[in-house]
Amino acid sequence: QTMDVEDWLSAIRVSTHSSDCKLHLNARMPDDWNADAEAVSNVPDTSPPATSPGYEDQLEAILQLLNLTSDQAAPSGILLTGFAGVGKTRFISCIAQRYHKAKQKVHRKSAHDLFVAATSTDDLLDSALPQNGKCDLFIIDDLHLLAQDAGHEDVTPADHEFILVHNTILEAIDILQQRGSAVVGVAQTRNALPHTLTKAGRLEKEIELLPPSQAQRVAIWQHLLDDIDHVKPQVRTNWAVALSRASAGCVAKDICAIFQDAMTRGASRKHGGGTANGDETQLQWNDLQEAAMGSVPSQLMELDVRKPMVWSTDISWSEMHHQSWKKFAGYSEVKQRTYRNVVLPWKGFLQNLETEMQQPIIIAPPTGVLFHGPSGCGKSLAARCLANSLGLPMIQVRATDVLDKWLGGSEALLRSLFARARSVSPCILFIDEIDAIASNRSEDDGNDFTSRVLSTFLNEMDGVSSGLSKNQILVIACTNRLEALDSALLRPGRLGDHFLLQHPNADELMQIMRHYLSEVPLHDDVQLDELSAMLHQRQFSGANVEGLCRDVCLSSFSLRDTDDNFMLQRRDFLRHLQ
Repeated sequence: QTMDVEDWLSAIRVSTHSSDCKLHLNARMPDDWNADAEAVSNVPDTSPPATSPGYEDQLEAILQLLNLTSDQAAPSGILLTGFAGVGKTRFISCIAQRYHKAKQKVHRKSAHDLFVAATSTDDLLDSALPQNGKCDLFIIDDLHLLAQDAGHEDVTPADHEFILVHNTILEAIDILQQRGSAVVGVAQTRNALPHTLTKAGRLEKEIELLPPSQAQRVAIWQHLLDDIDHVKPQVRTNWAVALSRASAGCVAKDICAIFQDAMTRGASRKHGGGTANGDETQLQWNDLQEAAMGSVPSQLMELDVRKPMVWSTDISWSEMHHQSWKKFAGYSEVKQRTYRNVVLPWKGFLQNLETEMQQPIIIAPPTGVLFHGPSGCGKSLAARCLANSLGLPMIQVRATDVLDKWLGGSEALLRSLFARARSVSPCILFIDEIDAIASNRSEDDGNDFTSRVLSTFLNEMDGVSSGLSKNQILVIACTNRLEALDSALLRPGRLGDHFLLQHPNADELMQIMRHYLSEVPLHDDVQLDELSAMLHQRQFSGANVEGLCRDVCLSSFSLRDTDDNFMLQRRDFLRHLQ
């Protein structure tokens, strides 16, 4: 606030030459931008282009609306909304910079600054208006601070500062609109704002910045990777495409955090062991891959989210599917069916989202998948493998997480869960033990609670099905009791694809044992086909086999006097089975 425009521009130009200047996507413009100062015109303009990567079309659209100020069709005011971190501040800064280049004056205020000034000044309106009383663009930020509680539409008279700031903003908007200024407000959502602020004649036109799509994430990543000089341009493009898939559901702030984490990993190698050369201390693909896998979209911070592997762009769909299901031994028929019925339609659908000119969808991807079968046969593991094969983040929810003791609480939790999943789509919503919330209504003897929860779940599933191109959510559910589920949930359009995981046969048991004993030395007398036949007679599941292999290793190791030449023998397995 103590710097004049020329000093401030000089500081900005210095910062643009720093290596990490593109990380500052939330840099604010000054409150009072006097672009008509002659001192600035003599300084060469070396600032970066006023653009918002991935949102160029939205930027041009809002600039066209602002240029209609003197037209009768022009909106009286524009309200810019969007999730936290989506890039509203950078978007507004780009608009202000465009006005500066056109030698127009921008005046910017924040509702937070007005709340602070309300405690120390008598005339709050003077601090809200520009110094000379005129400007071409008036920006009022942080309007979500005026949000009201649900069910309270009127301003609470007891909060004096709230009323003062609220009335000051309304009066400033009315005065500047009469003087021909364009007005833009910024808030996270329109719903909770006072009606007096968003009614016709004030901020009547809403423009929502949605979380970036696949193509927009590619543009953001390309913007961040432009300064990586030691990587070829084509390689940087491939990195941007791969990282855009791995960062599904992330907003611009999350993507910048991933990039910053990767840069930190590369720089830390220089100080780690002291032996790294110059190439090893630079940003590498592994740094970006590990940073992307360890990140969670900010909209899902409080939920249990499982991120997929970051696949290279040159790997085929079939190879990706094969690598994802390596830890799931046996069940080759289930793997083939999931690839044919789920992976191929969804991969085609997601690939279509990456192109700007979307083609008609020949085969609509399924909206729901159900894994059912006896306990311990790998239903939850199959769901994780499927999510990894699709390359989408998976929100893991237990049925008990959506049960609430208060009336209507469970339904509200379900609606909130689906709403948060939609905000980060495309993604996977995994619900384990779904029979706890979607039991058969015909067998519940008129249980009103079960009916309400199931009805809410079905409504949300119908929303996923009807608006697939917008929601992009795949619901995966698991249950041990297929017969306990309501038939309305199992029809096509909801959980339409069913995969039975029953007890494995002898051949599948041998594959499972070979998987769990792959790193364990075995004696020549251990015949896995003989042991798998014995386990098949006892109806062993995959979980039973894992427990058997672990217990045999622990018990056999405790019987040995030394660790030298440790090998599992046939008698070790027989002793444990007996």
